Amino acid sequence: MSIRDQYPDAFDGLDVDDDFFDDEEDLPSSFLRAALLDGLQKFDTGATVSPFLDVKLTGELFDGGIFNAEAADIIVRLQNEINAVSPGAAAADLKIGIGQFSPGSLIMHVQPGAPLMEDGQLRVPSPGPLEGALHRVVDIHDSLETDPESLVRQTEGETDVHDRVRQLVESLDKAGAALALDLYQSDGKRRQSVVTERGRENARRLFERKPVESPEIIAGGVDRLDGAGKVRLRVGKSRPEIEDVPESVVQSLRIGQYLRVLVTYQRSVDSFKERTDERWRFIELAQQDEILPIEEN
Repeated sequence: MSIRDQYPDAFDGLDVDDDFFDDEEDLPSSFLRAALLDGLQKFDTGATVSPFLDVKLTGELFDGGIFNAEAADIIVRLQNEINAVSPGAAAADLKIGIGQFSPGSLIMHVQPGAPLMEDGQLRVPSPGPLEGALHRVVDIHDSLETDPESLVRQTEGETDVHDRVRQLVESLDKAGAALALDLYQSDGKRRQSVVTERGRENARRLFERKPVESPEIIAGGVDRLDGAGKVRLRVGKSRPEIEDVPESVVQSLRIGQYLRVLVTYQRSVDSFKERTDERWRFIELAQQDEILPIEEN
């Protein structure tokens, strides 16, 4: 919606050049939106302007401005990322939807919408769920492109966010595409981000898993014995399985027996400290006690 259409009374009697406002080719500048909002809030402190987002895909596959299968896959991945950064919000409130398309490189227009006061009439100055999630996504993409190390700090411990960003980048890689987000906020400000080949390369480096191994002592009750040289321990809720255990050691153990075992702990770790391919290889017994009752979790 045009800012002039949203607040028509503000322009009564004014002869304003149309070039300063929205048209099909030139979206409203953030300066004009912010200036208008500042004036409107002098009369209505709850005034906002309608937020909207432009999603732009560039690359050979999108030169015709056609919404193809690759574009659909990228939008699905973007939606998943939006959901991941706002786990407490209802999924229905985070749907981006696509309002319209523009020719050239594929440009998709989204209107997040702003929340209403309880009386259903006055707008709330704070962003709605989707707009708030888009703030975070734009920040993540900007960090991915310009300062990937800060992204590690910003998303520490957010495994689902890491997974969704990785999947989005994989879709961009597959399509050979760059993704630009241009968010016009309800407070009149504007945020932009882009993920180009540089950002995709940064992502590949961050998500690359490197093998790491170190000595470690694990302790727990014997949960399972395997004649193939494997012993599984109950350590809290986890069940690490120790490999390469000598047959003589396996035969000396009993279910429920408490052990402390020195192992070589092997795993693959990325920049976010996410671990996969965990393995525990037997070195020696550090402690071997009597059989203890196995607690049920």
